[in-house]
Amino acid sequence: MMLRPPQPQQHPKGTTKPRHPLNESSLANYLHREISLIRRCPVLAAAQSALIRFRRGDQDAFQIRQFGFGQSNPTYLLQFYDGSQRISSLVLRKKPNNVAVKTAHALDREFAVLNALNSYNASLGVTDHPKSIPVPKPYLYCKDSGIIGAEFYVMEFVQGRVFEDPSMVEMNERYRAEAYRDALKVLTNIHALDYRAILKNFGRAGGYVSRQIKTLGRVSKKQAALLSSRTQKLKVDSSQTSEKIREVSEMLEKAAFKCPDRVSLIHGDYKIDNLVFHHSEPKVIAVLDWELSTIGDSFCDLANLCMGHHLPKAKEGFGVSGLLGHDLEKIGIPVEYEMLRLYSEFDGFAKENPQNVLSTYRILMAWHGFYLSFLFYKYSVIVQGVAQRLKTGDNSSAAASNVVSLLPKLIHMAQATFKERPPPIHQPLSRM
Repeated sequence: MMLRPPQPQQHPKGTTKPRHPLNESSLANYLHREISLIRRCPVLAAAQSALIRFRRGDQDAFQIRQFGFGQSNPTYLLQFYDGSQRISSLVLRKKPNNVAVKTAHALDREFAVLNALNSYNASLGVTDHPKSIPVPKPYLYCKDSGIIGAEFYVMEFVQGRVFEDPSMVEMNERYRAEAYRDALKVLTNIHALDYRAILKNFGRAGGYVSRQIKTLGRVSKKQAALLSSRTQKLKVDSSQTSEKIREVSEMLEKAAFKCPDRVSLIHGDYKIDNLVFHHSEPKVIAVLDWELSTIGDSFCDLANLCMGHHLPKAKEGFGVSGLLGHDLEKIGIPVEYEMLRLYSEFDGFAKENPQNVLSTYRILMAWHGFYLSFLFYKYSVIVQGVAQRLKTGDNSSAAASNVVSLLPKLIHMAQATFKERPPPIHQPLSRM
């Protein structure tokens, strides 16, 4: 992958001084020792030379910035310098120091899936294969929480464009349309993958949504206990919020056992701001944040990507950027039903079964509202966790307080979407 040479002493967009500082000396010593054990790689070799200078007293040779994104796991940019010239960059993702649920923040699973997908891409034989799934290269995983306070891993820094706003204002109309098409193509490649061939014991096949609803209910209950008092700063009434989340859970659970349950590898949080696009082309060059990846229902990923169509523009104060209120045809972004149609089309070719396109599209049109409602419920629980970590001072995102304001709105959207677009639970079951 060709990357543009970085500019001297210019901090990448979207990074700040660490809001959760790391022990630089401890990390530098660990990286120096572990990198020396990895087979030669130009990026790591350059980093190693800077670490040697840092350990000899050159404090400017190793610098750390924190990315603004990452509500769940703090994510850092490690920069390595030779004088004023940045010669290498790596990304570090760590667990929070305080974790409410032991099974959450599954960085080891994220590292495992990145390793597996890199091996899969290599097996295709060419760098830009039509069925490839672009991901960063993972380099090392550290289970020793004594190094920087929690488990972490280090991976490649893929330099490109990350769009926090799904309207992609920096692109022209034609490029936006192509960017969304490529995002859908990559998604169907993920879902068409023979996961059994590359991932062992990565998740249980079948019943994904039903299990998720029950698991999220347990997580919400634990988070509510930690967020037990009314907090004026966050404006979160934990007792009222947890009760409403429970009501949504019960509503979804009654329909989940009849959903299509389309088994595949899923990303778990597939959306525009988790994709890195080429710096000058409408092409996905990396899919980030695989923490929630598992064997699940592929229609959940598609609904996740479509959630932006139901959220208002950032300036309307919803806490995150959405597409609601934009003239999508004018700016070149597919409307929601077109997203479903394109997914069905690309899915048929990815699985070499074009005859199945119409069947997939019909099932999506019938069940998409249910999946959207489930996703709004899921993110209600996730944002509840953001509120809990913000209260305890352990949240990783610079925009956490804004995100917390989403909670009552997400719960309402889960309820409203289910009522407005009810699933066909009284019709014959159609599984794929």
